Amino acid sequence: MRSKTFILGILVLILLAQSCIPSLHPLYTKEKIVFLESLEGVWVGSDNDAVGQKSEVNNAKGDNKPAVWDFRKNEESGYLLIQEDQKGRKAAFDIFVVKLGNEYFMDFYPADFPKGESPYSDNNIDHRENELASYHFLPVHTFAKLDVNGETISIKMFDPEFLDNLFKHRQIRIKHEKIDDGSYVLTAQPEELQKFVEKYSGHQEAFIDEVTILNKLK
Repeated sequence: MRSKTFILGILVLILLAQSCIPSLHPLYTKEKIVFLESLEGVWVGSDNDAVGQKSEVNNAKGDNKPAVWDFRKNEESGYLLIQEDQKGRKAAFDIFVVKLGNEYFMDFYPADFPKGESPYSDNNIDHRENELASYHFLPVHTFAKLDVNGETISIKMFDPEFLDNLFKHRQIRIKHEKIDDGSYVLTAQPEELQKFVEKYSGHQEAFIDEVTILNKLK
């Protein structure tokens, strides 16, 4: 499965770079990793009436089915995330939560599915790639800001256009590579990435407009 991921990644590099900020190195360092017990469990998209009701989630069809985020405790104080999009397509990620200052951030990295689990739901007929996975075909990390409010969390991905503007106006110096379509892949080490993320975490324009809101499945 991982070899297929590498091949397909070459074809979607432009999509990846335009949808998030890819990085060769992780955001986390050992001393910055935190494990939030409240994050462990199943979460569903809040834009659907099925939120918080397992039977309705299972029976939802088509575009009305909410995205499902299943955070499972993993090794080294991290999580294995099995994310199912609205078409029933699944993807697996290694997730680490980092605390910088008083705020939390998530580091995403593609992972293999647990043995015996399928990337497609039983009734799924659309075998295209999971939407979130399409941004992670290449073996790179991506980052998001995590806000936790009881039984609700929000996930905000960093905006590559914001990073592009910083480079164009020479407002930032962080190690990176510019690829053929004009976008960037960060090559900075984790400590430098942490400084970048912490510096701009309070800038609303640093994040894409679409915010993922999830409620915990009861």
